[in-house]
Amino acid sequence: MSMTIRVRMTPESVKLIESSRQWAADLIEAGSAAIKQGVLETADFVRDTFFTGYVDGVGRSRKFNMLFTRSGDLRSAIEGEQNEPLSGFVGVLGGPVSAYAATQLFSGETVITPKSGQYLTIPIADGVDASGRPRFASLRDVGNVEFIRESGDQGDQLLAFEPTGGTYKRGPKKGQRKGNLLAVLVRRVVIKGSGALEKGVDIKLPRMLELIERGLAGVFDVEGGVA
Repeated sequence: MSMTIRVRMTPESVKLIESSRQWAADLIEAGSAAIKQGVLETADFVRDTFFTGYVDGVGRSRKFNMLFTRSGDLRSAIEGEQNEPLSGFVGVLGGPVSAYAATQLFSGETVITPKSGQYLTIPIADGVDASGRPRFASLRDVGNVEFIRESGDQGDQLLAFEPTGGTYKRGPKKGQRKGNLLAVLVRRVVIKGSGALEKGVDIKLPRMLELIERGLAGVFDVEGGVA
């Protein structure tokens, strides 16, 4: 046996609650739209500022630490997206450059060492095309490669050289063998992050707050009947 206790609400009370729910939904929608616009603008700002050195194309005396553009893959991978209500992100969500993005866009240092073998192979000079992409998958694919040992910033390293025959007859390279400098092989690489993403978000934060305040104010004005 049980007893049922029911509260009956007046039509006016029901209408008030329903209007409050709609008001809350409108606030969430307006805030989410503002965040979406803010993260999109911030992503554009990071791409246009930290890969060119200028702020919004003006103020050329105000420079930032530039990220050099080679293939353009990292720059084009930076995006802004609203991932859920009242939440958004700026950065590289995934894809082949996500690991590289972590070392370049954030602050701090990253140490990279070989997963196998003694050296990391870094294509340089004749080993890359005009966009900065390697011309070979492995030095084994090249064929006749010689290795020259020297000291570098990261300790001892090797230069991969592909002789093409003959020597230079004149100029600063006179007497040196002709060939292609393909890569440098090092035991480890230390990458210092640019902090571009944190800096970009910090600079654009006032703009994002402005967008959010404007969006929410619009809902208050409509719901409250304020002109």
